[in-house]
Order: sequence, then C-alpha cells, then structure tokens
Amino acid sequence: MRIPLLLVSFAFLATSASAEDIKPEKITEVKAGSVFIRNQIETHKFSGSGFVISADADSLLIATNAHVISPEEYAKLPPMQLLGKLKQAKITILFGSGYATEQSVPAEIVSLDPVVDVGILKVKLSAVKNPPKALKLGGGKALVETSTVYSFGYPFGDALATGKGPAVTVGKASISSLRTDESGKLSTIQIDGNLNPGNSGGPVIDTDGAVIGVATAILREGKGIGFVVPVAEVESMLAGKVSLLGATYAKQPDGKLKVTFEAHVSNPAGTITGVTLNYALGDKPKMGTDVSTLPGAKSLTLQLEGAVAKGELLLATTAGQLSFSATPTGVKKKWDSGMATHVSLARAALGDKGLDDAKPPAGWKELSIDTGLYTIWVPEKSSKPVERTNNNLGQSYMINSTSTVTIGDNGLTYRLERATVLLNRIGSKLDPVAVRESLSKSIAETLRGKIVEESDAKMGIWPCKEYVIKGTKQTAVVRLVVSFQTIYILQVYGPAKSVTGDDGTLFLDSFRIHPRDAAAVDPNSPRPTMPAAAGNINANGETELIAGAFDPVFRDYGTEGAYLVGFELGLGKFFDNDVISAARPIYRSKTGDTLGNAHGSSKDTKTLKAKEGYAVGAVTVRSGLTIDGLSLTFMKISGNKLDPKDSYESEWIGSPKQFERKLGGTGVPFIGITGKANVQSKNLTGLGLILDLPEAIEARKNWSVGTDTEIIGGVNDPIYRDLTPEGGLLIGFDVSIGKFCRLFEPVSASP
Repeated sequence: MRIPLLLVSFAFLATSASAEDIKPEKITEVKAGSVFIRNQIETHKFSGSGFVISADADSLLIATNAHVISPEEYAKLPPMQLLGKLKQAKITILFGSGYATEQSVPAEIVSLDPVVDVGILKVKLSAVKNPPKALKLGGGKALVETSTVYSFGYPFGDALATGKGPAVTVGKASISSLRTDESGKLSTIQIDGNLNPGNSGGPVIDTDGAVIGVATAILREGKGIGFVVPVAEVESMLAGKVSLLGATYAKQPDGKLKVTFEAHVSNPAGTITGVTLNYALGDKPKMGTDVSTLPGAKSLTLQLEGAVAKGELLLATTAGQLSFSATPTGVKKKWDSGMATHVSLARAALGDKGLDDAKPPAGWKELSIDTGLYTIWVPEKSSKPVERTNNNLGQSYMINSTSTVTIGDNGLTYRLERATVLLNRIGSKLDPVAVRESLSKSIAETLRGKIVEESDAKMGIWPCKEYVIKGTKQTAVVRLVVSFQTIYILQVYGPAKSVTGDDGTLFLDSFRIHPRDAAAVDPNSPRPTMPAAAGNINANGETELIAGAFDPVFRDYGTEGAYLVGFELGLGKFFDNDVISAARPIYRSKTGDTLGNAHGSSKDTKTLKAKEGYAVGAVTVRSGLTIDGLSLTFMKISGNKLDPKDSYESEWIGSPKQFERKLGGTGVPFIGITGKANVQSKNLTGLGLILDLPEAIEARKNWSVGTDTEIIGGVNDPIYRDLTPEGGLLIGFDVSIGKFCRLFEPVSASP
C-alpha cells in the first residue's frame, strides 16, 4: 500500500544548513546539479525544483515531481490523451539560477508517473554552457531513522528572486520514519524539519552526497513533517518501467465486453522492447498479489508505439473482477510497475464515459438522496431506504450525521452516511488523517472485527481510503472521505464473498455527487424560469450560499441590464490556510463596466474579468468554514443567455484546488452576488450567486424595501425569506419546541 499524501504540493526545508557532517565540495556539487523549473500548460502555471540525473553526448535528463510538470487533474486522463496534453507544456530550466552564470534552457517531458509523483525532463546538451555533472543516485549510507539528510531547492520560487531567478537554498533535517508497502518495499521517507512551499522536486541527499529521494509534499495538518519519494522510483524510471496503465470498456452488440488497454512507458534509455499485460478473471484478490500468479491468469502482448503501448481484449463475461498489471520487457532489472488494477466488470460494462450519464445494470436501481445531491445504486429488490440521524458531542467538536440504509435481497446491507463536523473551540482544527483512522477503527469495533486491508480508492471523483473489515459474523468494505468539515462514508457489509464481489463493488463504485444547480434552468428559454425541481436555487433566484457559518448575509445587485463579468478578489489567512478574504463584483452593461460594493478588504488583490462579449457563467469554489479559493468560467453572451460550449477558464486564486464545488454552469447569466462577511474582521466568509431569473429581478425590487439583520444559527443550512404584504408589520411568531442532540431545546418558529 502506498501511503497517500493528502497533501499540499510542497516540500520541506530547514531553517539553516550546516556542513558539520558533509564535505563542502559535496554541497557545491549538488547545488550545481540542482535546477529551477518554470512551466506553463494552457492556463496552468507551475514552478519547482529538479536535479540532473543523467548526461550523455546529446542531452541531460532532469528529475522532478510529476505535479511540477503536469496538473494533478491530468492524471485521470488515458495515457495517450495525457501525453497529448503534455505536448503543450512550455518548460524552462534555469541552471545556476540566481547567479551570474544563470542560463535558461527549454526542456521537454520524457516520462511521468503521477502515482509516485516523479517526472523526467530532457534538455539538449549543446544548449547548456558548462553542464553540471549528474548527481549520484543512491548507494550511500544505509537509511535509518535519525539519519541526517539535506534538501536542495527553491522555496517560494520567484518570490525570493532578486532580479534573476531564485538562488538555491540548502536545508537540513533527519529521517523520522521509513514507510513500506505490502511487499515490504520502501514507499515513502518521512523527515522532520521546517516546512516551506516551493522546492518540490528537489534532491534530498545523505551526508555522502548521494541522492536518497525527491522532496514531494508536506502533510497539511502536520507540523515539521515532510515526505520524500525514494530514489529507487527515479532509478526505475531511468532504467525503464511502465508508469501509467489505464483501460476503457465498451459493451458489444453480442453482449461481449471489449477492453482497450493503454500504458505509458518511461523509456529514456530506449531499453524497453515491449510490454506484457497480465490479467485474470475471478474474485478480487488480496492487495499486493501478483496478477500473474492468480488462478487462470493469462498474458497479452501490448504493441509498443513510442511512449505508449496498446492492446485489446474481448471478454465473453461481465461478471466478477478483472485484475491486470503490466511489465516491460528488455530491461535488465524488473522494477515494480505499481499496484495491480481491479475492476468490477458489471461496472465496466456500462462504458467508459463515467457515471454521469450511466444507468444501473439489470437488477439494480438508482437511489436519489438529499433531493438529488447524491445518488447510489442498490439492488432493485431492496428494503425501503431508512434515514437515520445521529449526533456525537466531543471536547472540541460535534458531529451531526445522516445515513441512508437499505438491505438487498442478496443479504447485503448498503449504507451512505454524510456527517458535518462543527468545531466548537476557537482555534481547533480537523485533522483529516486522524479522523479517517478514528472512524475506520470505530466501524471495525462496532462489527467486533479488525481492519485486514487498507488501500487507495475513489468515491466518485474523490480519492479516498478503502478498508476491508473482517468481523465475527460478517465482512464490511468501507470507503471514507474527509473533506474539510464534511465526512462521507460508504459501507457495504454481509457475507465476505458477496461484499468483495460484484454486489458490493458495484454499489461502492456507483456513488456520485451532483451540483444541484445543473438542472436549475432551461438554457433554451429566452427568459429562463425556475422549474419545480430547482434543487438549491431558492425563491429569490439565488444559488447555494457556500460557507460563512453564522456570519450575516449581504447581497450585491448590478444595475438593470448588467451581467456579472468578474471580481476583484482579496487574499488573506484563516489560521494557517490561504483564503479569499474580500470580493468586489464587476458588472458590465451597454454603458461599460462598473464595480459593486467591496465586501472584505485585503492588501493583496487580484482581478479576474471576462473579455468583451463574455460574462461569468460559473464559479468553482473550494471552501471550508471560509472561501479558500476559486476560479471563474467565462462564457460567451448570446442574447439573454450564455453559451457553455464557447467558454474559457480563469486562473485559480487562493488555496490549491481540491474537493471543489461548482456554482452555475447552465448558461444563465448572473445579475448579482450574495455572501457572508464576519462581524469582527469584516472579511468575506461565504459566497453565492444571483441568477438572471424573474424571481431574482423581483427580489431586487424588494431588497430596497429593507435589509436582513444578522442571521443567528443555522450554520450552512439554506436561507429562506418571508416578506409581509405591502404596509404590513411583523407582530409575532408561532413557536414550537424540538430537540437537538438531546442536550438543548431549540425553538423552531414561523411568523
């Protein structure tokens, strides 16, 4: 099992460097072999560190992190499509960055492995004056906890540059943990030391000057904890390995299933002569099992074309699991090519377009939960879904959870649970790793069993952890995501063979979350109206208001005929997190651009604005208790509508993109924004959008009659309004008493 780094794309750095136990000439040598990397792909801009790993008569090869040279979302693409995207990369290597000898050289991507987070670049030797020597890869002192190590890189990138590129910085730390996978192979090196963003991809060396690995990431909730990819991963890519392996599926008219395989091959030395695919049909094997040793295992020779190997299978069945892995031929050493892939054929038979437009297979049905925000598949012959709520009070938090449970005629119990964590102590934080570990252990204790397997998986588009729990009477498979203050848990439990077979896997793979505003309006209507199934578009024509907790609500409307075309955004901090602390809308009408009110304040501001003929069509938001980051989708204006097919994306502002949510995207323009701002700091904490709907236009008229007071309570629950008839006054409430956590008696009221 590879330990996932839930993580920020940073590496580590110590506050000072010492040469007490390393020779000065070794530091000079590694500094010369370290490089600063700038990269742009489409609208994505990156920078990071790297180091020379090989030199021949024609070129230099440079190792770095995969996330320095490719956006993380590209990792989901099939190898051919991924490599096509990467051809657009404009990569520049700075040798001697920050010094008088600095030289800038273009580079190309040779190979990429997003799973281990390593990539290899190539530059022409003739373009580099006085090229540095390749650094020594491994072979130094044996790695043990407390061993001293050094990092080389460019913390904060260009932010620390003084006229030229940034100068290399040397940091000192020590090994605190050596983490291994199921086979006993070293998978991650954990180090201590101060942490800074920016030198991802730089070399980490021992006191002999030998590279032990590549700095890759820091743990978000950790203090002084960094991670290093072992140098063996770089050596394997240099020698030749299969870096990526994917498959697409298509059900044929005769009922058979065609599987098309694509493998990306790291082959800088040109030693790989072919790729062999091993595959087997049957039950899902234990993690770490060699596919070639499974009962009935077969092999398929993939055709190697450049950096991609391809092949096809035609299967007569759509039952059971398909397990497959790939190994290169022609290399002297058989490097590990990563974990095997296990796919439910019942799920695969639905096609390769993903779940968005997929339908449940025969004998299964779709359950719509929370007015369509979530959907899952369960057997048609299942009990009526039962919704249960639970509240747990801790020292610094309270968890409110709602679960939907149904039992199939196959003896399996299916459960989706959604929980919100409310932190009730100022300064307290949610540690995603600790919460995930605690919950998985709690579920195991409830089943009177233990966790026998832990692996990486997905819930919809979200990376997650999967646990196999062996209880005294039944087995459970659990998938768990901790996203800021929200927790999602999928559970299926019952007889072991059914749980780990199609009946369990199909349910786990079916989970998906749907943006509620996706069907809020009819884009073909000249003046869209809000249909009954409007999801979270409220009676005032407003989208969901994201984040903000208990802070008061504000609204900001453009003038009649004006559309929202952008924002002036301010950046700030919420504890240790980067957040959007201010937003000022920009509106455009026939008379030109105008600014709305400023909500929040910041010295660091950035402007995102549509070009002429375009307007804001959607906002992608990352949020916790505040708005952590966002980007805008600009769409072409066509009459009173927007054209989603003619659109482009802005840059991302704020914290890195992860577990984001999207507002809008239906082709309806926005005529204003709604949000929340903190009473004390005045900073922006919540954000929503107001659509160009008749309801919103009517609400804009009423807005001038009076404004809302601060809203007390409610956390992130949807907002409603009830206005008196013209000339009326509020004179009282009908009040009822209810229960909340069996600790309080809250008031539920209506005017």
